Amino acid sequence: MNYLNIRLTMAALLLTMAGAAIAQPSQTITLDQAIRMGMDYSHLLDASQGRYEQSIARRDQTFDLGYPTSLANGTYYRLSDVPEFTLPGSEEPLFPVYQNDYQGRVSLNQLVFAGFRVKTAKDAADKTVQSSQFDLKRDEADVKLNIITAYYNLYKVQQSVEVIYANKKLIDQRVADVRNLEKNGLATYNDVLRLELQQSNIELTQIDAENILRSANYNFNLLIGLPGDVQVILDTTGIFAARAVSTNENYQSSALQLRPEIQSALLRNQVAEDNLKIAQRAYYPTVMAGANLYLGSPNMRYVPPTDVLHTTWDVGVGLTWNITNLYTNRHVIAENEAIIKQAKALQLQTTDNVKSEVYQSYLAYSEALDKTRVSAKAVDQAHENMRVSESRYNNSLALVSDLTDAQAAQIQAEISLIIARADAQIAYYKLQKSSGNF
Repeated sequence: MNYLNIRLTMAALLLTMAGAAIAQPSQTITLDQAIRMGMDYSHLLDASQGRYEQSIARRDQTFDLGYPTSLANGTYYRLSDVPEFTLPGSEEPLFPVYQNDYQGRVSLNQLVFAGFRVKTAKDAADKTVQSSQFDLKRDEADVKLNIITAYYNLYKVQQSVEVIYANKKLIDQRVADVRNLEKNGLATYNDVLRLELQQSNIELTQIDAENILRSANYNFNLLIGLPGDVQVILDTTGIFAARAVSTNENYQSSALQLRPEIQSALLRNQVAEDNLKIAQRAYYPTVMAGANLYLGSPNMRYVPPTDVLHTTWDVGVGLTWNITNLYTNRHVIAENEAIIKQAKALQLQTTDNVKSEVYQSYLAYSEALDKTRVSAKAVDQAHENMRVSESRYNNSLALVSDLTDAQAAQIQAEISLIIARADAQIAYYKLQKSSGNF
C-alpha cells in the first residue's frame, strides 16, 4: 500500500464527478436544496418541457378540426368598356355595361362526417400529450438522480481532502519529532529521509486532491446554477439515514407499474393503433355542411343586373368521396401496420430494459452495502495496525518504513470507507429511480 494508490483513488473520483469549488464566497446547501436548484436550472428539463408544450399545441390543433370554419373575402375589379348589347331594331341596350365590379362572400362550413377520423385523431393527440408528459417525468427523474450523484460525489472529494489534511498534519509533526530525535542521536538520518519522503508524497496527494476538489466544486456549481467561484459547503445532516429496502420482486413489480418509460411506450403503441384506424377509415366519404352569404354589384342572380349591391345566400350539404383510396389506401394501411409492429417491439424492449435495470440496481445496492461493511472493518484494522506500528517503532521494534506503510494504509482505508458510504447512498437512489419510486 503506498501514496500512488491514494492519488489514483483521488483521480478516479474526478472521473466519476458531476461535482463542486474551493473559493469564496461560500454557500451551505442541503441535498434537497441542491435538487430544487438543479431542476430549476436544468437546460435538459427546459427542452423537455418545451417538447411537452409542443405536444399540447399539436393536440389543440387537432381539436380545432372539429370547429366550423369561416371564410370572408372581397374583390373589386375595374372592367374595360365594351359596346352595349342591343337587340336588332331596338334602341335601348338589353343589358347595360358596368365597369365597376364589387363582390363579397362570407362562408361557414362544418364537417359533419369523416369516417370518425377526426374523433380518432383527437384520441391519438390526447395520448401523445400523455406520452410527452411521461417523457418529461423520465427526464425529471434522470436530472434528479444526476444531482444526487453529484452531491455525494462532491462529498467523497471533500471528505477525502479532510482525511489527507489531517494525516498531513500528523506527518508534519512526526517529521519534526524525528528531526529532534536525530539531533539527540536517538534516530538515524535514514529515518528522517523516509519520513520526509512520506511528507513529500502526501503533499503531492494533497495537491492532486485540492485540484480535484476545485474542479468538482466548479462543475457542481454549473449543474445547479451557481457561479463557479462559490465554495459549496454540504449540509450532510440526514444524508446517511437508514434506508428501508424491499425485495427485488417488489421493485420489479413497482417498476412495471410506475416507470414513465413503460407508460410512454404503451401510449405510443396506442397512438400507432389509432393512426391505423384513421388510415382504415379513409375509405369513408366526407360530408360537409355549408352556408354562403354573397354581396355583389352587379349581382348576377338579379336579371337584369344593376349597379346596386344585392345580398343573396345559399345553404347546402356536400359529399366528397375519394374513390382512388379504394385501391391506393392499402399501402398506407400496410405502413401503419408496420409502425404498430415496431411500436409493440419497442414496448417489449423497453420493458426488458427496465427489468434488467432494476435487477442490476438491486445487485449494485447489495454490493455497495457489503463494501461499506468491509470498508468499515478495514478502517478499524488500519487504525489498530497504525497503533501497533507506532508502538513498535517507539520501542525500536519496527522500521520507520513500517510506520509510513501503516499510515498510508490507514489513509487509503479511510478514503475507501468514505467512497463506499457515498456509493451505497447513490446505489440506493438509483434503485429507487429504476423502480419508479422517485
